[in-house]
Amino acid sequence: MFEMRKIQVQKLDHVALDVLDLEKAKTFYSELLGLQDIPRPESFDFPVVWYDLGNVVCTLSGRVNLHWENTT
Repeated sequence: MFEMRKIQVQKLDHVALDVLDLEKAKTFYSELLGLQDIPRPESFDFPVVWYDLGNVVCTLSGRVNLHWENTT
């Protein structure tokens, strides 16, 4: 039988969060949590905000025309 072992994380480098409303999310992270955004790389051609958390980078990316559909 196959034995499952725990993954041991040595370092977390990047956390990416997709959000429905980038401006609202940016307000929450910047104004309420007090995070400072940093310049995004020019190679990113979609809406994204970068935050440097010290030893981890957090990105919020907003998708254009993302709609949730109720399929029930």
